[in-house]
Amino acid sequence: MSDDPKQTRGGALDLALFAKAYLEGGRLKLIAVLVLQVVHTSITGIGLLLILPLLGLLGFGPGGTDNPLLAQLSAALDELGLELTLGPGLALFVGAIGFRAVLDWRRTTWQVEVEQDFQTSLRNQLYETLAGTELYWLQRLRTSEFVQATQSEIRRAQEAVNALFQLFAQTLNLGAYFVVALLLSVPMTLFALIGGGLAALIMLPMVKRTHALSRQQIRIRSGMIHNLIEHIQGLRTAKSLDLTERFVADYRRRSAQAARNVVRLTRLSALSTLVFDFVAVLLLAAVVYAGLTRFAVDPVRFVVLILVFIRIFPAIGQLQFQIQRFVSLVPSFRHYLELLNDLQRHEESMPGPDDGPRPRMAQALELRNITFSYHALEEAALRDVSVRIERGALTAIGGQSGAGKSTLVDIATGLLPPGTGGLFLDGHRLSDRERILWRRETALVPQESFLFDDSIRANLVCVKPDATEHELWEALDAVNCRGFVEARHGGLDSPVGERGGLLSGGERQRLSIARALLRRPQLLVLDEPTNNLDKESVAALLEIFEKLKRQATLLIVSHDPRVLQCADRIFLLESGILVSGAAS
Repeated sequence: MSDDPKQTRGGALDLALFAKAYLEGGRLKLIAVLVLQVVHTSITGIGLLLILPLLGLLGFGPGGTDNPLLAQLSAALDELGLELTLGPGLALFVGAIGFRAVLDWRRTTWQVEVEQDFQTSLRNQLYETLAGTELYWLQRLRTSEFVQATQSEIRRAQEAVNALFQLFAQTLNLGAYFVVALLLSVPMTLFALIGGGLAALIMLPMVKRTHALSRQQIRIRSGMIHNLIEHIQGLRTAKSLDLTERFVADYRRRSAQAARNVVRLTRLSALSTLVFDFVAVLLLAAVVYAGLTRFAVDPVRFVVLILVFIRIFPAIGQLQFQIQRFVSLVPSFRHYLELLNDLQRHEESMPGPDDGPRPRMAQALELRNITFSYHALEEAALRDVSVRIERGALTAIGGQSGAGKSTLVDIATGLLPPGTGGLFLDGHRLSDRERILWRRETALVPQESFLFDDSIRANLVCVKPDATEHELWEALDAVNCRGFVEARHGGLDSPVGERGGLLSGGERQRLSIARALLRRPQLLVLDEPTNNLDKESVAALLEIFEKLKRQATLLIVSHDPRVLQCADRIFLLESGILVSGAAS
């Protein structure tokens, strides 16, 4: 068991960060839940105190008439012309318990709403921040980090909220029980409080150990999710290079680590329960002995007091359990928050509705003296590159894989900042906000065409929901897609399958270009458009280049000589350096 001060500070920080985010949510309903819990607990205490007069009415002892609270209750009934007899006493008891049940029902439903609102708020905030983060930063992060945060860690953060509610409820219950106990016997209650404090000190190292193991479990889960996603994304490569056994072995190793960690956490929880149960029994025995031999408590009052203590010790056990549960869950929120903060530090400065007119390209788009690195310690992806893209022309970017072509395209379309150089439109240097405005005037068709598992129509209108039927067919005609669309059963409403699997490679590519044209872009970028296409599909694609030039300025990334022959100007890159930029 560790007493590392850093670990202790980490646990305290986790709790502080969680509480801050939690209290920033919907406070009105949260306050209502807490108030209901207070009333619920108060009624529980009153119900316990009503046991004494009921026993007195049945002939067992004086009924606790010396208790101030019970004296006030009798006085209130006298004012109403009622006597505290067995009938009204039982009616009060039943009414209190029934009212508590109604409050419990209302509190439980509101509590679930608060927990779900908190979880939904975390998930939406992370996703919205992710969507607005600079591309170069996103490319450095692992997909598994997002999956783990949105699915696993946020769910565990919601469970931490539940644990926090349970902690609050158990703390109130204990407070009510101790108030009742104090009203019955101050010395015995103080004796029990001292014993309970010693028990808490004994359990403290186990709570710290639970926090440390929970942080470790987060790292293990992250590795498992990363392994799984990496394997699925590279399934074809893994099979072809006979790497399946390596992936399986790595996943088995991480699974075994996770299982061992869960066993450790379970053993720790079971040990804490064992220790507490043992301490509680000893403490209860000591309370009984002291009450009978040292404090000379009235027998009837002593029976009720033991009944209260029998409730107190399980409540302390539940409090201990919820503390360990909360401590094991709250590190997940810390992990979520670290990812959120990383994303927020690299959020784009999104333009608003009043940020000026849309940028227009009248002459040319220029990338001047661009030197760009994805990370300060990495080699530059582009080094002092200058490129001019004339309006209405077909400009081609050539070079081998890793030459920097995709980086150049991402800068030209405003997806990436221009590094140490500048992005100029008709001689005007674009600011960060203007760069994002310019991005809205471009359309990028990646080499791996992405289509939703939906209809052809849905895949088109996603970029322009108000597109008319005429506009859809106009875009399809521009890329010679009318024939194959009309030939399909259902036409525009025919399904394309998962990732466009019901279409050929050439059809997927042309449909992606048609979708891009619906945006009416000033700059249309095609990234390796002939990759994975057969000879006929390439020929069909080359035919539409002239038609496309009439609708948008074309920037094509390719190392295919057939594509380069169609270009008005070719720029060749090699290891991030521009080696050629002559007119063709």
